[in-house]
Amino acid sequence: MAALKGPRARRLGLWFVGLLLAFGVLGYLAGPPLMKMVLVKQLSAELQRDVSIEKIDISPYALSARVAGVSVKDKAGKEVAGFDELFVNLSSFSLFQLGAVVDEIRLQGPRVAVARTREGQYDISDLLEKWLKPSEPSPTPRFSINNIQIIGGKAVFDDQPLGKVHTVSDINLSLPFISSLPYQAERLVEPNFSAIFDGAPFALKGRSKDIFEGELESELNIDLDRLDLAGFQPYVPSSLPLRLKGGFLDTELRVVFKELSEKVFSLTVVGSAHVSDFDLAEAGGAPLLRWKRLDVEVGNADLINRRFAVQRVLLDGMDAFMAVSKALAKSAAVRHPD
Repeated sequence: MAALKGPRARRLGLWFVGLLLAFGVLGYLAGPPLMKMVLVKQLSAELQRDVSIEKIDISPYALSARVAGVSVKDKAGKEVAGFDELFVNLSSFSLFQLGAVVDEIRLQGPRVAVARTREGQYDISDLLEKWLKPSEPSPTPRFSINNIQIIGGKAVFDDQPLGKVHTVSDINLSLPFISSLPYQAERLVEPNFSAIFDGAPFALKGRSKDIFEGELESELNIDLDRLDLAGFQPYVPSSLPLRLKGGFLDTELRVVFKELSEKVFSLTVVGSAHVSDFDLAEAGGAPLLRWKRLDVEVGNADLINRRFAVQRVLLDGMDAFMAVSKALAKSAAVRHPD
């Protein structure tokens, strides 16, 4: 014990204090400009667009970082994406979990602008083709992201062929956690989503609760009122030989994310959905399928574990249209002469 109080112990203590001080100094002073340089270079190369970052702050002892004033611009100098500030607070449990553990992540003022230039083409088609390429399956990464917040977001969709601009503003999203690890941080937010779609407000509210010690359940209510399905037809791929001419969607659904046991989760949907005044036609305009109202009551649909239970399906006023070509009828007659 005496040896621990001698010169060697004092030297080890000084080394430890020096390392802590060096870690802090490097994190505060050297880390931000180095990270800014690397991020600007890597993101510009990945996106093939000009990326700028106003400021990066790092708090090494608190394991947190702030990135402010990010902007992505196309070749014409028009901003296509960006945000005001991103705050990330890592957890020291990342070392013990051998994965990324984030206690809080907050994104303020995100914005994105996308344009449809012609049928099936967008101004970000080059990125979509690259990102959507099939890749080899890989194991689920180890992560736990907690207290996720998006504040004051905005998305603009410029539909140039139709001459319309759609705007989703005041986007606010909160999620308690998304995790593949048996770890949750102190819960700071409740699940909810709100936005204004082309001037019409829309909101989803939820709640979280501890069902057992260490096991969390979060739910989100999805209540839609006469969502016009035909409005999505211009964005359906032209290769699909169908045209949605009418239909309104109403829902009273509850989405529940639950930790069943360690590393076992479920994402279930419970409630009902209704599609009224549905009208589906062929690409040439010929009628194909119509109905007055379709009611579906879902008992328990577990999307993660692929278990589905439908309690009731009620279809009212259906009209189906079918045409058989002469060549097909003749072929069937040859195979079945009786």
